[in-house]
Amino acid sequence: MTGTEMAIDKTKLEAQELHVQIMANGQLAASALLEFARGLKTMRDKRLYQALGYADFETYAEQAVGIRQRQAYNYISTLERLGAKYLEENAGLGISKLQLLAEIPANEREAFSEDNDLAGMSVAQIKAKIKEADDRGQQLSMLGTELADAQASEQTYKKAMERLEAENAELSRQLAEKQVEQPESPPAELDAETIEAIRHQAIEETKKAEAAARQELEDRLTKAKAKAKEKAAAAEAKAAKEKEEAVRKAREEAAAEAKAEAEKAAADLLAQRQAETEEATRRAEELAKQLELNGLEGATEFKLLFGQLQAAADRMADIVDELRETGHPEKAEKLKKALHGALLALTEQMEE
Repeated sequence: MTGTEMAIDKTKLEAQELHVQIMANGQLAASALLEFARGLKTMRDKRLYQALGYADFETYAEQAVGIRQRQAYNYISTLERLGAKYLEENAGLGISKLQLLAEIPANEREAFSEDNDLAGMSVAQIKAKIKEADDRGQQLSMLGTELADAQASEQTYKKAMERLEAENAELSRQLAEKQVEQPESPPAELDAETIEAIRHQAIEETKKAEAAARQELEDRLTKAKAKAKEKAAAAEAKAAKEKEEAVRKAREEAAAEAKAEAEKAAADLLAQRQAETEEATRRAEELAKQLELNGLEGATEFKLLFGQLQAAADRMADIVDELRETGHPEKAEKLKKALHGALLALTEQMEE
């Protein structure tokens, strides 16, 4: 083998090795782009950035990954719209071109890719092609709409013409019948003065009709306002009456409640006094019996005087309560002290 042949074989081997590396790196780049987009999407969806100490995904993308938040969202949205398979197969185009392709409807994307050399085109050229396709689509849509409108107008026109022809035929038939029934007479010609008078009369009648309609509207408004005022006045009167009735009822209920409480208090006091009197009488009777049993002289008289004393004490206590309830607490207190002092003096006298 000559030196030239050896040099050719060495160059060919280097080229083959480089081609293998290029293909491997291309596959790695495609896989890396897909996994990069997947990783960003997972980090955002699961909010795993919080475990790394970042408050939101935008801060994580800018500070931890080193890309702007818009770029991060471009990777995620491109993956979501194109799908993992398409993204991996066309990763060599780069994220900018893939993002533009994601804007094309899925049913038009394949045809667009086949009609254009995307790898050899710049981002600006692809963007211009997409805009051109969008413009054509809009034009076709507009043409379709105009065609549909034209077809609809044609159908409407045909129906209108058919209706007019039918009406014309009916009028012709009626005119023929009239001509058979009575001889044709030439229409009377109107002079300019008569025409002006008719026009003036029509204008006057129109003005009268407008004035009558306006007056009727004003009358209705006036009646409606008056009726509304009457309803408002009636509602206010009803509310005032209900309020007055409620106040009166509340006063009556309060008075009845106070009266019931006073009657209950009086009944309780009377029952208490009766119980005390009965208890005092019972004690006096027991004492009298004991005195009678002991054969003491004056036992009957003592019994009588003791009952009178008890009754007088009860009555004096009632007077004290009545003074207190009628708004004379000071007098009631003085009498109470006087009664208390008299009873103490009597007790001390009995103990001597």
